[in-house]
Amino acid sequence: EAIKYNWDQPGDWVQKFRDTVRNHREYLEQFITKETPLRSMFVHHTLAKQLKDDDVIVFDGGDYAYYGRAYLPAKAPRSWYYLPNLGMLGQAVPVSIAAKLARPEARVFCITGDGAFGFNAMEIDTAVRHKLKVIFLVGNDAAWGIDKNLQIGLYGKPVITDLAHSRYDLVAQGLGAHGELVESPEELEPALLRAINCEGPALLNIIVQSQISPRAQAVVENRKAGGGL
Repeated sequence: EAIKYNWDQPGDWVQKFRDTVRNHREYLEQFITKETPLRSMFVHHTLAKQLKDDDVIVFDGGDYAYYGRAYLPAKAPRSWYYLPNLGMLGQAVPVSIAAKLARPEARVFCITGDGAFGFNAMEIDTAVRHKLKVIFLVGNDAAWGIDKNLQIGLYGKPVITDLAHSRYDLVAQGLGAHGELVESPEELEPALLRAINCEGPALLNIIVQSQISPRAQAVVENRKAGGGL
């Protein structure tokens, strides 16, 4: 029904949504800078340059993935997935594998943070055994990023939210997938191209900055103003 709608002559409400999305994307673009550790927006901008209209992108929760969800648009039906209901952190890995099963002809990219990845990391084994080519882009800020940033914003300090810069790339290799560590902006695009072109599942362990997302910042500001979370 939505596909049949004449979006070339939208109502005022549709144009308002379009303007809001465009303005937010323009705001996010200021964070596309070459820094070490990498900016989340630099990662998503680099990925955007390689995406095709029929690619599938699956997003997890958290600050790192938020920037991707806000910046990378859905270009076709059944191409953009995010399951936020009931706090479904960690769902992106199995959902991306299911997406590859549902659309075997499409390239599938999984955007997940290090904390979220830990929930279902061993499903890389599933992708390897069933020869399901999924490209996992793990944003590694060595933290439960969104929780840490919310704690800092609301209470001034984080509590039990630090992780390690674990070698998830080596975990992927141990399970039979292609795995690479990315620590600088210059390393990202070549590593991404190798992941796209290799045979079988691939994982990039990308060391990123911990940066509060606009969504988490809105929660902090709303809470301080007397609202809820």
